[in-house]
Amino acid sequence: MGTLHSSQDERDKTMRLVFSLLITLLLQNNSFAATCSIPSGLNLEESGDARYSKIMMCDQYYIDKFWDDFNMVKYEWNDGFGYHDVCNAKRPLGRVMNAIFALHITKTVRHPKSILNWAYDYAESNISILSARCGDGSLNAQNRLSKVTFFFTGLYDDSSVVRRAGILLHESRHTLKMHNGGDRCISGKSCDSSWGYYGANQYHVLWLWWFGRKSRATTEALRNDALREARWRHDERFVLNPGKNI
Repeated sequence: MGTLHSSQDERDKTMRLVFSLLITLLLQNNSFAATCSIPSGLNLEESGDARYSKIMMCDQYYIDKFWDDFNMVKYEWNDGFGYHDVCNAKRPLGRVMNAIFALHITKTVRHPKSILNWAYDYAESNISILSARCGDGSLNAQNRLSKVTFFFTGLYDDSSVVRRAGILLHESRHTLKMHNGGDRCISGKSCDSSWGYYGANQYHVLWLWWFGRKSRATTEALRNDALREARWRHDERFVLNPGKNI
């Protein structure tokens, strides 16, 4: 029975990879804009990358787990994006790995029902492929048929580890719910109608708030950064202001 179970697991994993590759081929974005260059003078201490890289210690267990859980493939992360330098937090892959790690280690037994406890599982369950592209500077990331792509704007441009983690959760929510606020709030088509819509913005703000208030596996600076971002999204991303005390 153990052999049968193992064979089924291998078949399931193979089918998942085939599906991921098909989505990649269908949705490949070949636009390489001028934003496709790694900024100079990155402050890894300020962004939190130095801290999370140190905690993760380039552990092969985490690298393999995140790579597999988020269906990353070499084709998407090659050619300078970090496949051959996965622990370099200046490269796109290293920065994404730190964001995933932040989602993973913020689970807390003190608040069992908190979004901190299920954000990682939710994100990996609702992303069929995780990739990165240069982008044109207009989007941080996007979700197309459950394929989530980070652009350089979302990876760099003063984007801390915690902000990247929030973006990852945000985009995973788009697999089931897209924005429905039209252009009726200050953020245009990135608006949700209300908090009760339970859209990507609600998940994003909620995770940032819990991180800022309750996360222990971080620094005061990153907690404050999370709360600043939560307040901004609370005020800018809903047609009907949620009226939460953040």
